[in-house]
Amino acid sequence: IPHSILLTRTSAAVTSRALRNVREQLDKAAIDVFSTSIVERAAFRDIFDFGGLLSDLRSDQVSNVDRAIENARAFAGEVIAKLKGGTVAAKVA
Repeated sequence: IPHSILLTRTSAAVTSRALRNVREQLDKAAIDVFSTSIVERAAFRDIFDFGGLLSDLRSDQVSNVDRAIENARAFAGEVIAKLKGGTVAAKVA
C-alpha cells in the first residue's frame, strides 16, 4: 500500500536538530515524507474549541488563521497530487 509520512506540530520558525535527525533517518531508509508538514499553530488547536472549519475561525479570536489555511491547502494539494501519481515540490511553513 503506497504511503507517506506526515510530520506534524513542526515549528514555523526553525527546524529543530531532532526534526532534522528524524528527517535524515527517513530519507536514508527511503521512506516517502510529505514535503508539506502541519505547523504548530493556534488555529489547529482552537478549531476544537470553536468547532467548524478553519475558514470559520475569526482572526480576531485566533491568530494566524490565514497561515493555517494556507498550510492545510498546501498539504491537501500534495495529497491530491500523490493520489494522482504526480509530485509536488511546494514547501509551506
